[in-house]
Amino acid sequence: MIKRDLGQGDPFGMVDVIDPRGVPIGHNNPIIEDVTFEFGQVNSFVTSLVLDDAKSAKGRFSPDSSLLSKPLPQFDVRLEMAGLEVESAPFSFKFVDNRNRNNTFIHME
Repeated sequence: MIKRDLGQGDPFGMVDVIDPRGVPIGHNNPIIEDVTFEFGQVNSFVTSLVLDDAKSAKGRFSPDSSLLSKPLPQFDVRLEMAGLEVESAPFSFKFVDNRNRNNTFIHME
């Protein structure tokens, strides 16, 4: 884990960032090069994200719905309501405050 100064976040201006070079790779944990993603807005407070391997016909492992609640996206709410911003090259997303766009709640890049 490394620390990076983003000038925002915790009171000290530092956040924890996972160094991808420290993640073990191998037969059971290959690097996925083509990833598909799907966001869905369940309600005004819950957003779902599904990441999958675009090249795999069967997809990645997912727990059975009888073990894990997987609410379906609703069509009466929009992702913009949660402050979602998505970049595709390179893939990243963040959730920002709808009233003050300078407040970032989470940023995955």
